[in-house]
Amino acid sequence: MDSSKQKNAAILLEVHEPTAVSHSAAAFLTHSPRDEEFANLVIVRHTYIDVYKIRSDEEGKSRLELVRTRNLFGVVESLSVLKRPRSGSLKGGRDALLLTFRDAKLTVLGWNDAVWDLEPSSLHYFESDVSLRTGRVCFPSPPFCATDPEGRCAAVIMFRHQMAILPAIEPLGSDEMGLFGDPDPSSIGERQEQSVPTASVGNSYIDNLGKVGVRDIRDAVFLHGTSEPTLLCLHDGNPSWAGNLREKKDTCCLTALSINISDKRHPKIWEVLEMPSDAYKLSATPDGGALVFTGTSVLYVNQSQKTGVILHTEGVPAPENAPPLAFDPEKENPSDTAKRYAEKYGLELAPKVSSSSFSYCDAQYKDWNIDCSCATIAWLEDAFALISFRHGKIIMLEVTKELGGLRKMVMKKVAAGPQPACITHIGSGAVFVGSRGGDSLLLACTRREGDQESVPKMKKQKIDEQIIQEKEDVLEEYLEEDLLSIYAMTDNQQSPSEVDVRVCDSIISLGAMRKIISVPSDGQEEGQQFLACCGTAENGALAIMQYGLAPDKITTVPLPGLKGVWAIESDTQTAVVLLGFENQTTKVLSGSGSLEELSDTDFSTSVGTLMAGTLGEDNQYQIHSNGMRLLKDSRLSQDLKLTDMQLDEFQQGSSIKSADAAENILLLLLTDGSAHVLEVKKSRVVYLSAIPSKFHGKAVKITAATLYHDSSGWLSVQMGQPKPGSVYVCAAYSNGDTMLWSCDHLDSGKKEAIWCSNSLSSGVDVVMPTQGEANFVTDDSVVNNRLVDIKLKLFDGFSSPILVALAESGSLFCYRLFCPMPAGPGNIRMKKVKLAVASRPEEKSKEYQSRYIHTFDRIGEHIPFTGFFIAGNMPLWLIASKGNIYAHHGLAPLSSVVLGFTSFNNENCPHGFLAVQGDGSLLIANFPPRQRMDASWPKRKLGIKSVPLDCTYYPEAKLVALIVSLPSPHAPFLPEDGQSEPHAAYSYSLAGIEGAKENHLDRHEVRIISPSTWTVLWSFPLLPGEKGISIQALHLKDHESGATVPMIAVGTSFAAGEDYPCSGRVILIEVTKQENNAWAGRMTYAREFKGPVTNVTAVEGYLLLSTGNRIETCMLKSKRVEVADANILFTLQRSAFYEGPSLITSLNVVKNFILLGDAQHSVHFLRYKDQGKQINMLSKDFGQACTKACQFLIAASSLHIVMADGEGNMWTFTYSPNDPKSWKGQKLDNWGALHVGKGVSSMLRTPVSHPLLESTRENEGIRLSDQRSKSKQGVLCCTDLGGMHMVVPLTAAEASSFSGLATRSARAISSVIPHGAGLNPSAFRRRYQKSLVSLQGAKPFDPSLSLYSQGIVDGDLFKEYLHANVGTQARVASQAGTNRESIRAICDMLEDIKLSK
Repeated sequence: MDSSKQKNAAILLEVHEPTAVSHSAAAFLTHSPRDEEFANLVIVRHTYIDVYKIRSDEEGKSRLELVRTRNLFGVVESLSVLKRPRSGSLKGGRDALLLTFRDAKLTVLGWNDAVWDLEPSSLHYFESDVSLRTGRVCFPSPPFCATDPEGRCAAVIMFRHQMAILPAIEPLGSDEMGLFGDPDPSSIGERQEQSVPTASVGNSYIDNLGKVGVRDIRDAVFLHGTSEPTLLCLHDGNPSWAGNLREKKDTCCLTALSINISDKRHPKIWEVLEMPSDAYKLSATPDGGALVFTGTSVLYVNQSQKTGVILHTEGVPAPENAPPLAFDPEKENPSDTAKRYAEKYGLELAPKVSSSSFSYCDAQYKDWNIDCSCATIAWLEDAFALISFRHGKIIMLEVTKELGGLRKMVMKKVAAGPQPACITHIGSGAVFVGSRGGDSLLLACTRREGDQESVPKMKKQKIDEQIIQEKEDVLEEYLEEDLLSIYAMTDNQQSPSEVDVRVCDSIISLGAMRKIISVPSDGQEEGQQFLACCGTAENGALAIMQYGLAPDKITTVPLPGLKGVWAIESDTQTAVVLLGFENQTTKVLSGSGSLEELSDTDFSTSVGTLMAGTLGEDNQYQIHSNGMRLLKDSRLSQDLKLTDMQLDEFQQGSSIKSADAAENILLLLLTDGSAHVLEVKKSRVVYLSAIPSKFHGKAVKITAATLYHDSSGWLSVQMGQPKPGSVYVCAAYSNGDTMLWSCDHLDSGKKEAIWCSNSLSSGVDVVMPTQGEANFVTDDSVVNNRLVDIKLKLFDGFSSPILVALAESGSLFCYRLFCPMPAGPGNIRMKKVKLAVASRPEEKSKEYQSRYIHTFDRIGEHIPFTGFFIAGNMPLWLIASKGNIYAHHGLAPLSSVVLGFTSFNNENCPHGFLAVQGDGSLLIANFPPRQRMDASWPKRKLGIKSVPLDCTYYPEAKLVALIVSLPSPHAPFLPEDGQSEPHAAYSYSLAGIEGAKENHLDRHEVRIISPSTWTVLWSFPLLPGEKGISIQALHLKDHESGATVPMIAVGTSFAAGEDYPCSGRVILIEVTKQENNAWAGRMTYAREFKGPVTNVTAVEGYLLLSTGNRIETCMLKSKRVEVADANILFTLQRSAFYEGPSLITSLNVVKNFILLGDAQHSVHFLRYKDQGKQINMLSKDFGQACTKACQFLIAASSLHIVMADGEGNMWTFTYSPNDPKSWKGQKLDNWGALHVGKGVSSMLRTPVSHPLLESTRENEGIRLSDQRSKSKQGVLCCTDLGGMHMVVPLTAAEASSFSGLATRSARAISSVIPHGAGLNPSAFRRRYQKSLVSLQGAKPFDPSLSLYSQGIVDGDLFKEYLHANVGTQARVASQAGTNRESIRAICDMLEDIKLSK
């Protein structure tokens, strides 16, 4: 990196995982078909793959439980399942997953029981053979894979018509499974435990189907019921287009190829010609044949028959062709003739251009007017399927057999749900509908038997325990928080649906995020609150989010010296609250009402309480450093001193350090490093045993211990214990060992650990049991990382317990227990759960902390959640939901030091909590109402029954203005002004009657809402056909009075076809108070422009807008009208302009600097001069790029530019006029580039802060300083897949001490960490070098920077570093030429990035 590049650096972080589901499949991965009824659900979220299992709750309803999630470091283009044969010699076993990636890569993933994870069994790279491209560079269609239903082979279609065949093979041993690379040295040799066979493929071979006339393949599937694998290809033999259908139509073909794997021959066995030109998808029918989906119909095709159904009137041709359009100027104006002709014949489908498939299709369903594009299908039975179409309508399809073996297609409406991206049948009627633009749903589908009552029209079914509606003055459309809904579609003209659909579970999505803004919250003390426009159609929603969890404070009580709090419950209500102080005293408060102090109590007030709670049904306990008290029904039953407990090997002078309780068992951890187990029998404490801490004559200390009640019996079964529901002790030792002890064994005198491991404290990916007893050969890295607290807990919705451990260095470990196959007594292992926050600062105030890890149950009044709370210097919430753990930073009022925590429930704080802050104050708080914590960011989602397109915050009235699109009855366009050219008149008239048959129109309107109540205060409908594009709250200067006027500016467009000029308007809205003291809007001015107004903003008090390729400024002038209401009218007068290259897509302003993004020519950096009213170009990027979004980056006094192109590449620039390479400043300096994947839709500039790094003299490393960065604004990038990235700029001083080490570390990390699909993260990030302008990418003017010489650092790699074990971290540090502490300092800095106000 030369000197000109070293001074510029930035960090790219993924702060919110994508939530939109793009692919799904059902596969038997973690179990075989004979083990469980349901298959595993596999979903893909952009670059992530998730494996779920289906479990039943107490009510018998199917629920989703996450088994494993992985980052694949590549965008998945297709997902297929290679099934293990269910019959024959290869019967049994598990399936495999086949994933394709651009440009032509395939990964085969199988489940490895030994490490409880997906791992690649083979990788197939087809990009190295240049001849496969046949001279082409750009391929719009990505590769996709199809698999044989019998599991005999798989086919990959790539490069238009190249086919790779992968034959299925029988794995003979673990080596033939391929690349099961164990992530930790401790797991070497565990592959031999993979006794359950898994489907796998052998060496592939490639065939060019273009040689047999199969070109431009759109889709391909393997047919069912064939002796040899038969691949049916849908291809376009002679491509046409909509304007050429009179000359060429029905250009698609179906070709069936018999796959002879042994001879590597693929003869053509049958074909079907003259298929519709808009055919795009195939689906193999289980009883033979295939379905073909077109834009208006669904066809069934086999070797001897073609049939189908038409679902839209646009697929039905008119009885005869329309007469030619003839003009007679003497009788009628030509434009009027064109209008009348369009109204009469414009929506008719001429027989000359209609598909020949109409002759064999059934048109009885044409009046449904269903758009058949983007269809997905799931086969529930051999001839019974559910189809979900573009707008979410779910249709039942039944393929019946008529006389002579002919097929007939019968369809019935079932329901309407989210806009689908995929649909999958998991088994026994469970169907998963994955969506990009809404929440993904798990449905239970059952067929009706006999005559039953019809489902009421448009009846909504919801998950009632998650949606609680309050009767308040809020519009109904803003009350659908979670959008977990499915609609019945039966109507009066149709017989009742034969399928009952019920929502069982959901995956909340922020898919199709269009805009994100910052919305201040009055009650929020720290951080920012964000509002995002997301969703499509019925699933349009506003999402209120924050980067961290900010509880709702009820009150704070200052209590100097307070260091702990415990709530004792009785019948789910808090009965007593104990407060422990530093002066070794305790206050006892009543749990009801306003927490009055109790004077008459049997709890000791003269000791410092370490822990208190309930034991069994009616026993309470209080533990202090020198003993404990046991109470029954709040009355003293036993008062025990530590010296009277007759503890084994008790050392004089020792005291109780911490304690834990479960059922009727107590665990005491003493300061001498010993732990003791006690049992409560008949309201008396009985000593059971000490936890062994001496092995082979060597003594070690117990640093942390916890109790676990096996309420589900899972651990007892896996351990081979005869008594389910036992209590176990999990103890961590100072030498790094972790052991499990059974209290039943200790009671009977058996002092042998039932499970032991020496690798948990080193943070390995899989913790495996150690053979024999404790291992005392430890290295310094493990001893220095000893555990200081540990918790083991089983939550609702989890099939196995979760273990959370906190190390002395601040590392936080989270593990999930599992038992690999074949199961055996004691063969328990732990799989690491990757947390979004995996490190915390090293604790400094340990003398005040008895426990760091606290569990909580059902906090939250409306939507209760369970999980862990990590106290200490940096509070952290771990939310447990659906098998996953979500980590959230604590925000004010719970963002600093927390000494104590407990759940709390009374009438004034239902399902809340109490927390002791570092200054000794007691915080009483709760979770925000109706907020979802089980997500990357805590969020609340508000359904608005319309699609939010853009939004802005109006600070003067603390309101939000937004543009929405909502369905409404059809309305005609306004008449044209004057006479136009006939082509234009025809186009305008045709656009005006579009949707008239369906009586449907997407109407746009402007709304002003209150963010406190989310009520609509004012709305302004736009003209029919007018589309709202942009909205912005501005401060404009009134050039008549000189006053600054706050306004809301709206930019619109009006498009009426290709032959009509597109126009737009600027609408100015003034927000005023009404007589009833309520806010409302008033349109004060509107002006038309010759082009769509794509962006509106302000510069130096002027309105700045873009129309097409032109930006211009307008000055605001006022004029008072002498009428009763004395309103002020405003006008706009144009003052300056600048002609851009093609189409301006983004417009941003900082002071008088203007940044514009162009659809073809990257970014331009401009400056406005009020003197002379000029907009001058300072610099630009001379490369080509399709700019989707761009924004300024500010690092102190440095101003940078970040831009995202259509292919998902992030580019950074700087204006450097003193650099000789900048051509005296004419060319922007491109100093950074990184690939993030497709879909960046908008950017928000927001203040950020992080700890500063400083150099250390020892080992020339770096460390965190006590100071934080100032005057810095990063960029938050949202994507259309519901994810978010953050770009954090660095100053020149920060970059000098950071960039070199960070670059070397990132290179080392990418080569060491496990690659989930065999793809290197560095190869994914450097895809910007392969960007193509033809695919909406970029072509830089200068040669692309190499990955490790550009200035953007991949911060996600350092998160992977935190999840690696100690040995891997040491190896990375060695390769980077530094020490672990320096890389850890970088990680801690990234973990502590805050979005400040």
